[in-house]
Amino acid sequence: MHDVMDSPPQNLVLGKTERVIKKATNRRLYDYRRCSYIKFTDFPSIVRETPEVLVIERTSNRDITHNVFHQVVSSFEFDVPTPAFTQGFLKQLLSLEQWVPRGLLATFLEQAIWYYIGQLEYSGRPLVHPIDPAVLAEHYLKRWSAREGEIIGFLEDSDAQAPAPEAG
Repeated sequence: MHDVMDSPPQNLVLGKTERVIKKATNRRLYDYRRCSYIKFTDFPSIVRETPEVLVIERTSNRDITHNVFHQVVSSFEFDVPTPAFTQGFLKQLLSLEQWVPRGLLATFLEQAIWYYIGQLEYSGRPLVHPIDPAVLAEHYLKRWSAREGEIIGFLEDSDAQAPAPEAG
């Protein structure tokens, strides 16, 4: 019997995806570049090596990259002295559900992280504890507060220009 893990899925354009990982029914992950099974703990180095990663489900060939990345990030939150997502942050994130569209929040957080990484690269500082997070957060809060009126005006203008939701 031919094991699906032996070859990449035929319906994928491998030139566009640098790294294909397949998730088997037994929850194991197979990396076609390494030609071996990998663990969640391998993902940070895989993503650093190859930004374009595609994780597909073995039985359906469905793209499950987002779900697997979410599981990986969540798995790193256990038993660490300083989690990336504090309980306070997660509580605020859950409470924002009713106020902020998911796409807007996701885009905002993603852009904030890219901006932060860009600043670190520009400064030449390493990514390992380059600055006290509380100091950085205070700095960004001051910048946000100074431009709060402009930001709220932009959001209100954007909201006014948005099409009205369809009556259901």
